[in-house]
Amino acid sequence: MSTISELLTEIEKGELILPEFQRGFVWSSTKVKNYIDSIYRNYPTGNFLIWKTYKPQKYRGDSKDSNAQYYRLILDGQQRLTALYTIFRGEPPSFFEGSNLYFRLYFNVLTQEFEYWQPVKMRGKPEWVEVTPFLKQGVGNFFEQGELNEEQKAFYFKQLKYLNKLDQMRNYSYELETIPKSGEEMETDEVVRIFNLVNSSGMTLSKADLALAHICASWPEARQSLKATHKKLSDEGFNLTSLKGRELEFWVRSLAAVATDSVLLDGSFYKSDIDAIKDAWPKVIRSVEYLINILRTDAYVHSSSRLSTPYVLLPLIKHLSTHSYAFSSELEKRRFLYWFYAAQMWARYSGSMESDLQRDIKALSTEHATDELISNIVSKVGRIKVEPKDLNGKGRASPFFNIGYVAACNSGAIDWFNGMKLYTGHMGAKYAIETHHIFPTSRLYKEGGLDSNDRAEIARANEIANLAFLTKEANLKASDNLPSIYLPRVLEKYPSALKAQFVPENPQLWEIKNYDAFLEERRRLIADSINKFMEDLLKKGIPAEAGVKGIADIITEGENNKVEFKSSLRWDRKLSQVNKLLEVVVMKIVTGFLNTDGGTLLIGVDDSRQIVGIEDDYRTLQKPDRDGYELHLTQLISSYIGKERCLNTSISFHELDGKDICMVQVEPSLKPAYVKEGQECKFYIRTGNQTQPLGIKESIEYIREHWPA
Repeated sequence: MSTISELLTEIEKGELILPEFQRGFVWSSTKVKNYIDSIYRNYPTGNFLIWKTYKPQKYRGDSKDSNAQYYRLILDGQQRLTALYTIFRGEPPSFFEGSNLYFRLYFNVLTQEFEYWQPVKMRGKPEWVEVTPFLKQGVGNFFEQGELNEEQKAFYFKQLKYLNKLDQMRNYSYELETIPKSGEEMETDEVVRIFNLVNSSGMTLSKADLALAHICASWPEARQSLKATHKKLSDEGFNLTSLKGRELEFWVRSLAAVATDSVLLDGSFYKSDIDAIKDAWPKVIRSVEYLINILRTDAYVHSSSRLSTPYVLLPLIKHLSTHSYAFSSELEKRRFLYWFYAAQMWARYSGSMESDLQRDIKALSTEHATDELISNIVSKVGRIKVEPKDLNGKGRASPFFNIGYVAACNSGAIDWFNGMKLYTGHMGAKYAIETHHIFPTSRLYKEGGLDSNDRAEIARANEIANLAFLTKEANLKASDNLPSIYLPRVLEKYPSALKAQFVPENPQLWEIKNYDAFLEERRRLIADSINKFMEDLLKKGIPAEAGVKGIADIITEGENNKVEFKSSLRWDRKLSQVNKLLEVVVMKIVTGFLNTDGGTLLIGVDDSRQIVGIEDDYRTLQKPDRDGYELHLTQLISSYIGKERCLNTSISFHELDGKDICMVQVEPSLKPAYVKEGQECKFYIRTGNQTQPLGIKESIEYIREHWPA
């Protein structure tokens, strides 16, 4: 048995040290307070597990006796001993990793409760005694200190029973269990297995902590290498930490993914060759450095604050580590960035992080990796496209907030008061990017009828649709003015500034009485802009947006191998009724474009190039407008060809001669596409201006030639 006082002396002398494979101190202040309270009340608080070894070990802390015959390393008890040392000594032990640690804990001699310093509650109240200074001097010296007057001494003397009990915490005893129990030496990997076994039953350590302990057993410098990289990138604005106290978890999983093709950290990881894991670390570093530069230059992500989770980077790191640390082409880079934005926007790893992450790592080994990655998102959420309703009630904490910022930057957004282009790397604090409420919340609560005590109405006031991005200086200039006051000046000074941040330019919507209508319209504008930004990332050889003149030119030039006209999607003009066979024909055309070189389908134009419009189609739909039409067409593609094929298509609507035309732009597929016709799946290609089916033999030959394995 050893008392707390004896254990602290051993730590002070360097006789108790910490093995390098242990993680750092992660206890919360509440946990420390509750632990000290248990010591005071003499409750059981477990034992300590000590590893006694005669072999030199990589450790943290000061082993002051260089001639010591053996080392005593703490296996189980680091959190408790760190808390005790800091409370009793006023500073952390030498094995603590960090710049400083201090707990300003107080003890109430009347109620015997422990609380952290609260000025209003404790200042001038003699019953509250600060614990650490008291324990450092002991109860005897506490009474002898010159700061106490006679009245105070008399008060504390009446509470001597509790002060003595507080002081006697130093004599609280612990059982120290030492391994090995026999005199035989234990190898480090065996000790790590014991350490993992002891800790895995509780909530103290994560799977990544246990995996890192395993790595450190054979590669003692691993923890410090990972920490150094983490600190370096944190200093540069990329703190890739998922949770407090889990600073190295992202790096451990990245290391596992690159070395073993798995992030699961299960039994197979512990059977992996340690040299392979060690060799993977430089690959991780090189991949991360390249990726962060891409994020800064191509993705409008200048710091980790623009990441919903660092794990969206992990599949990209894995891919880069096996592809010469660079994207192979502009197209590949854009497709990976498309997945990156979609993964963030739809909170890819918010649920079953480990299994979803492993599914994405596995997708990287397929022939069409980005298609598989994107398909994984679609299979989980049903779509990539953003709808206005997705933004309803969503604020800064929503994943859509960051993609909204990206879309604004991509649209050339500028500050409304100084014309400066939005950029998070501006020099000077007054030019830092801040979030601005277009309608000030104070005015919404005061004049707009919103209740500042109602959570739903607070959410409405702080919705993404009420937020814009300005520099700090401009945000101060806007102050509490209503948009009806300051937006006209912005529009006059910088005519394109509002449009670049998707702000409705109808002055009536700037009136506070029309706040709900403003939100509705801006949600639509934001959703449309995000969708256009995402669609443009995938387009190759197709105009970013064909205007009226472009469509007229396409119609004039007529049908060819990349252009097809259809008078309607489902309305049979001859029979004057819905004909679903027409929908199948459209799906065959889309599939033909997918399997050849892509193309454009115009619906609402007949074979003689006459514009007939799609108004008859509208009337057959439950929602008879453009939104309903696009939804129906998307569902057809998903049902007949596959959900993932929606990613290769872009649907837009244009008015020509007073009639609506639907344009479907199709990007060539990276793998064969088929149309479901009853119980069969058929293969189509474009030949000239026609869509033709291929037989089994022809299909096999075409696929071999068109998509060589």
